[in-house]
Amino acid sequence: EKSLDKANKLIENISNNNLTKGGVKDANLYIIKNSKCPAILLEVGYLSNENDKAYITSESGKDEIAKNILKLLRE
Repeated sequence: EKSLDKANKLIENISNNNLTKGGVKDANLYIIKNSKCPAILLEVGYLSNENDKAYITSESGKDEIAKNILKLLRE
């Protein structure tokens, strides 16, 4: 439950008004299932969406996304 809350908060912080929000999903993925430490897999934006693509490929967008991820992980 704590992980789900943190994941939802991460989506809100990263997406803000610049990216399409995809939601939190639970999946039986190899990389998560076989990790030897806590792990998270993020899909940030969609390259097929012109607004997302412009944001995630810009320097300011990349910096903002990285800062938001780091900020939440430090909480």
